[in-house]
Amino acid sequence: MGLLYVVYGLIIGSFLNVVIYRIPAGISIAYPPSTCGSCGKRIRAYHLVPVFSYLLLKGRCGYCREKISARYPLIEGLNGFLYLMLYQKIGFGIESVLLCLFSSVLIVVGMIDYDTMDVYLSTLVPGAILVVFILLERTYRGISILPFILAGLIAMILIFLVIQITKGGMGIGDIWILGLIGIVLGPVLTLVSFFLTSVIGGGVASFLLASKKKNGKEGIPFGPLLIIGFFMALLFGQELLDFYFSLFSF
Repeated sequence: MGLLYVVYGLIIGSFLNVVIYRIPAGISIAYPPSTCGSCGKRIRAYHLVPVFSYLLLKGRCGYCREKISARYPLIEGLNGFLYLMLYQKIGFGIESVLLCLFSSVLIVVGMIDYDTMDVYLSTLVPGAILVVFILLERTYRGISILPFILAGLIAMILIFLVIQITKGGMGIGDIWILGLIGIVLGPVLTLVSFFLTSVIGGGVASFLLASKKKNGKEGIPFGPLLIIGFFMALLFGQELLDFYFSLFSF
């Protein structure tokens, strides 16, 4: 069953690449079919097999032999890996399927934010719809959804206040991202997620400044950092908490 999750993750990951490229460009995600960015020729179906086609073609277009960005198989592989990890953690069921799809949406949101420094509403709407289904699934299992909803709302309010106080640093899109993340994770893991985001963000900012790839005035997209923190908290948050509290148990 885990292999099935990986296969679907890779296939959906291939579609994510299309969405990430086309939404900022204002192109329909359904039409036209995928073409080579260099020669413009339509990509054949057997050239679209996730990861494997890239390896077989040695990272080049099957027609013009121009290089293909390694980001395409990396996103496909990341999506497949996340699906496998969620299956390993949760098992087969509606919950893991919904969380897999939600994770895919966040990959799209994060990559577009990384490329454009913008969070598009059209990418958040599918995430919001999936969050509703996640809450319904938890209600069906008898889990109170109030703490999850409150976690999302409080996270949104806190980030909004931070933006108002600092007059920048984060955008409105980050508020919505954190709201969705908070509802999915709940209060405790949302705190873990935000802590991890802060640590990762501090490390990334320090590296960029030290390597002179950014100066102090240039912005760093915060959405991808929030999303990385979410993935880490979702997959390893409880284990990190257990380890932390074990340090104080005598």
